[in-house]
Amino acid sequence: LAPALIEHVREEQAGGDLREDVPAEKIAGFVSIVANGIAVQLGSGEPIRDVDTLVAFVRSAVGPPTT
Repeated sequence: LAPALIEHVREEQAGGDLREDVPAEKIAGFVSIVANGIAVQLGSGEPIRDVDTLVAFVRSAVGPPTT
């Protein structure tokens, strides 16, 4: 994974914008996998359906806990 991505995740964790109970490397890996999947899907000519739901799902996975 790109060191810059991991550092960005750490900064977001420190700012309270991303969950802190998962190592930055794991969150960066997850985001990278999602981004790669999107790239593959678009590259094959398949559109991304319901982008808002996808973004909400990723945010719920890596965002801070909601109370």
